[in-house]
Amino acid sequence: MHPAPLAGELDFHTAARVEPRLAELAGSGHRNMVVDLSGISYCDSSGIELFLRPHQRCHAALRDVIERMSESGPG
Repeated sequence: MHPAPLAGELDFHTAARVEPRLAELAGSGHRNMVVDLSGISYCDSSGIELFLRPHQRCHAALRDVIERMSESGPG
């Protein structure tokens, strides 16, 4: 697994440009993603939210799978 490097400022404007790429990486079937933030000089709440959204989607997907399994019940 190779880290996805980010550099510079991560704010409202740049997060909007980074999100599609992170979504693409997250949707490519990998179970883990490493994002190298060592080059980030500034990060506002939009940057933080950028990383929370995929995390929340993963939890929602897991809940959906668990609920579907629960609804089907034992055979």
